[in-house]
Amino acid sequence: MNDRLRKKRESQKRKDIHKILDLVLDINGMQASQQKVTGNHPTAFLDFAGHIGILTIDVRKNGWCPGQGYGERVEVDVRSRPFSCYCPAELAVEKLMKLKRELA
Repeated sequence: MNDRLRKKRESQKRKDIHKILDLVLDINGMQASQQKVTGNHPTAFLDFAGHIGILTIDVRKNGWCPGQGYGERVEVDVRSRPFSCYCPAELAVEKLMKLKRELA
């Protein structure tokens, strides 16, 4: 693969990651969000493990409370050679957009 194509792919991946962050902020908002305070307002978590190139998004549709299990999870592989058990960033954007519509 030539450098131009590689840089173009990396640029698109960064745009997708920024879109994922925007969607998480749209779902969650900027406030602290606990079920006892905000009721059933959805709560979204975004974790980035830079050492392995994985983004994990966890959306609790009815809010977050201590001791609760995971909500709807989307795990995104942002490496140049993604493993099959994680979805690519562009697919994660589609999944989060659908989830955001469901929560509206």
